[in-house]
Amino acid sequence: MLPSFEYRGEQLGLLSEERDKTALYEMIFKKTAHSGMPDLYEIGAYARMLKKDYAEEIFQAYIDHAEADVLTAKKRADYEDLICQLEHISHFTGGKEAARKLAEKWLVTYPRKRLLEEKLLEFLGKHKGK
Repeated sequence: MLPSFEYRGEQLGLLSEERDKTALYEMIFKKTAHSGMPDLYEIGAYARMLKKDYAEEIFQAYIDHAEADVLTAKKRADYEDLICQLEHISHFTGGKEAARKLAEKWLVTYPRKRLLEEKLLEFLGKHKGK
């Protein structure tokens, strides 16, 4: 049985206070709470502390979440969330290219999702040549 979210939050908070980056990384990335993927809220909350040592893992977690989220996206709010994720990915080193590639891949993969296509084209237009 997994620990409650409150207990998990307390554990993460204590590890952060102790500045134990390795244990914090292990808990967020290796002992995932539910989906088998690291929780983006937890990553965001502790990214400042972890990004120096685990930037690639954090970057990949955001890409993995975006790839998983696009599979279930069905409405405007979902598509806007995907664009926010692409914007966030684009702030990482190498992220602009990765976000552009994801957007281009989704345009090909989901041609019948017109609103998603519109949002992705808008995103690509804003990030053209950057």
